[in-house]
Amino acid sequence: MVATLYTPTAMWERPGPRPLISYNIPTSSLGNTCAPSHQLKQGIQADLWSIHLLLTANYAVLVPDHQGPRQAYAAGHMGGHAVLDAVRTALRLGLPDLTPKSPVVLSGYSGGAIATGWAAELAPAYAPELELAGALIGGLPADYGQLVRTMSGNAATGVFLAATLGLAREYPQLLTLLNDNGWRLAHALRDACVAVEAALGFIAPITLDALTDHPDPLALPMVRKIVADNTLGTLAPQIPVLLYHGVDEFWIPLAGARKVYDDWCRAGARVRLELMPGEHFTVGAFAVPALARWADDLIAGRLVPDGCSRSVG
Repeated sequence: MVATLYTPTAMWERPGPRPLISYNIPTSSLGNTCAPSHQLKQGIQADLWSIHLLLTANYAVLVPDHQGPRQAYAAGHMGGHAVLDAVRTALRLGLPDLTPKSPVVLSGYSGGAIATGWAAELAPAYAPELELAGALIGGLPADYGQLVRTMSGNAATGVFLAATLGLAREYPQLLTLLNDNGWRLAHALRDACVAVEAALGFIAPITLDALTDHPDPLALPMVRKIVADNTLGTLAPQIPVLLYHGVDEFWIPLAGARKVYDDWCRAGARVRLELMPGEHFTVGAFAVPALARWADDLIAGRLVPDGCSRSVG
């Protein structure tokens, strides 16, 4: 497990230890050279400006390689455990102002939202010792079964198929469903970064059913169980959560985030659903300047009131 930790040079002068933001980059790639740690080292990671804004707010920023050593994109339990393990390690390094009692905010958008959502769900059982202040979860691809209807066979198909192959790295039994075309694609994309995946959607918008000889693979009991195991909403986070999502989303529909919101609320979680104008990419960009303010409000207990609420941004 690899993670990158940034600490500000300025002293932390507010009460208590310095907070830590686990910034879970929205990666959707399959190759090791696409991992956040590698791209940050090379200075080519698009989210460097987001990290800079959080450092400017005097937070420590942790960037986990949340897809794990096999780059298992979209595998929920893998991502959640990776985030929580990275946070544990960072707080045990003995750095000035950063202690096991530091408040932690989990933050992630798109592919990073998968890891963040699962970290929030799994934390009570897996990492109960962490002082989690809350989670910021945006553009959440909550339900693979829904995304096959909105991302397969169009410009988003490369990212969707990468998610399918990423799941297969944690659930190799999925590979038994591939036909010859499926194996060729799996080989071609085995080390692909998001630019290649995006290009595939425009050059060859392949549908999922072209990669298997099963007429309805999602109806198979094995597949249904894997999809269910990677669908958020079963466990209620015990920390306040801000879900933010674009009202004009077409590839990752708002209905998925609304269902997670409803499921978590029914289970007694504290959740606020922020509906923002725009689609996936515009919401992801325009939300970045608000992250430090949202983190401040989460730590202070202001952002998410008791119970559940919705607000239109």
